[in-house]
Amino acid sequence: TKPDEECIAALDGIGFDWELDRIRQNYTRFTPFVRRVEELKSYKQKHGHINVMQHVDKRLYECCNSIRSARRNAVKPGHTKPDEECIAALDGIGFDWELDRIRQNYTRFTPFVRRVEELKSYKQKHGHINVKQSEDKSLYAFCQRIRSSRKNPGKPGSLKLNDRRIAVLDSFGFDWQPDRIRRSTPFERKVEELKSY
Repeated sequence: TKPDEECIAALDGIGFDWELDRIRQNYTRFTPFVRRVEELKSYKQKHGHINVMQHVDKRLYECCNSIRSARRNAVKPGHTKPDEECIAALDGIGFDWELDRIRQNYTRFTPFVRRVEELKSYKQKHGHINVKQSEDKSLYAFCQRIRSSRKNPGKPGSLKLNDRRIAVLDSFGFDWQPDRIRRSTPFERKVEELKSY
């Protein structure tokens, strides 16, 4: 039931907050930035990265996407660009500003971290990372796209590979030129396999 004028006046007299439910519904917008950074640090400590997955923490995932979007679209209504202090704080913990766009470009929207783990498992099982299409179409397509993106970084539809991601792939022997191995003799292929081993 709706309160009468006398009840409303009495509640106003004690400073009742009529907007509290709206504020609670928009919790993400009103949570202090420092608290969000602390939540990201905790997430990183627990998971080893801050590429927040929606199924792990939906609220933090949406917050990260909102921050990225606000930085990119500060001229659009409803978007306020994060100030330099906020950007520096997020950079300091390794926040990935491109992650949401990269996720959209990856084969079947599979996150980079998961793809790297799949490649490591593939290498452990097969002894190399020259994924064949007949063995795993999705992982094969991912490898092709990564190679093409590094070779043609400005090409429309290419992925944005930063130095950190290239270093991760290099760290376990990702082959950036598998065609070179396929065109060589069987002996040369074995030598290349031994080098990558």
